[in-house]
Amino acid sequence: MKKILFLCTFLCCNFALYTQDLFQLAPPMLQYESSFFEKKAMVTIKFAQKNTQIHYTTNGKTPTKNDPIYTRPVVVKNHLTTVKAKVFGEGYLPSEAVEVCFYKQGVAITKVEHTKPHKNYLGSGERTLIDQKGGDMGHSNPTWMGFLQDTLMFTLDLAKPQKVKSLMAHVLISQPTWIFLPEKIEVYFPDPITGTLKLMATKALDATTKVPENATQAVVLDLDNHLKTKRVVVKIYTLTHIPEWHDGKGTLGWFFIDELMVY
Repeated sequence: MKKILFLCTFLCCNFALYTQDLFQLAPPMLQYESSFFEKKAMVTIKFAQKNTQIHYTTNGKTPTKNDPIYTRPVVVKNHLTTVKAKVFGEGYLPSEAVEVCFYKQGVAITKVEHTKPHKNYLGSGERTLIDQKGGDMGHSNPTWMGFLQDTLMFTLDLAKPQKVKSLMAHVLISQPTWIFLPEKIEVYFPDPITGTLKLMATKALDATTKVPENATQAVVLDLDNHLKTKRVVVKIYTLTHIPEWHDGKGTLGWFFIDELMVY
């Protein structure tokens, strides 16, 4: 009986030690020039610990050990491609997955006129919203334009008349710094005869749901009527009242945008 008790105690102790040593691996690091590209994007995935392997996917699914092992930079050529990566190692819990979504350049835009941004967040010049640079989650990065107004207007002049199918606004969510999604986005085309603006698409957004970490979001508006136009007007209604659960409750929310694309 004593031998059996000793054996059970020995096994339990060793199992406890084993489970205590089963640490979770840190996530890998994704390096890329921008989330936006003209022909292709290159993604480098880094993780320094020995005896581990990085598995990745480009289909939006969470990587498993059955997915490709990272050995060289991942080349992205398709619009709306999400690269996900995860580290696996013998004797360790797998890391959390990290991801980034890539967006291919749309119709050529020659000029953007817009509501004046806040003086502290002017972006990096007049082509800030069409320069295919961005995707960083830090609001102080000069790829972002920041606004503290309730209604914003953006006029996009296309290089030539195009049949427009959709519009994408790439925006930032950083609720600890009072940056929220807008409440609504509308897309207009000018009437070719009268010049008056015609509403082509509208999208309401859930701007008040809690988002625990900084994130970027591509807000896409699909147009039912694919009409030809050389000008697209975008109207954005920002969050006018920050919700009760936030320190800034009742006040106007910040809105940050780094890219506007037409497809």
